[in-house]
Amino acid sequence: MLQKILVPLDGSALAEAAIDYVKEVARRCDPVEVTLLQVVRLPSGQTASVSRPMHGEFPGKRAPASTADAEIEAHPIYREQEMASTRSAAEASMASAVQELKKASIVARTVVVFGRPAQEIVDYAEKGDFDLIVMCTHGRSGMQRWLLGSVADKVIRGTRLPVLVVRPPGFAP
Repeated sequence: MLQKILVPLDGSALAEAAIDYVKEVARRCDPVEVTLLQVVRLPSGQTASVSRPMHGEFPGKRAPASTADAEIEAHPIYREQEMASTRSAAEASMASAVQELKKASIVARTVVVFGRPAQEIVDYAEKGDFDLIVMCTHGRSGMQRWLLGSVADKVIRGTRLPVLVVRPPGFAP
């Protein structure tokens, strides 16, 4: 019996198409706990480290290489601040899916992690002892899939857990 379902989302409406399937599975396996997971790339942060040493005699002194560098040095965006902002945006993007699940009387929570999407999904699923992963594929094929890769494909190949891959609405193979 399924008790824990992981639903990877990427902030797009397309990925949320999996929610309807999750509701159906959860209805048949009551009670079930659903975790919505969004993986975001680590931000680079602009930390005033763009300046170069001015002269060999003064290695500790730095001067901005451009006006843009001077602006960044005056107002640096630190990685931690950028991560907090990104985390907040990711949580906000999952709020409608949480509400939709709660309306269907399904316990749902959100988690945001940083890293490479496919690898983080697989790692989180296996550490969290989930019974099923439900995700939507973007339906890319040909050159797009070759260039961009397929997170769904990498998850299927990278985990021992069952994965329900949902085709997006209007998908034509």
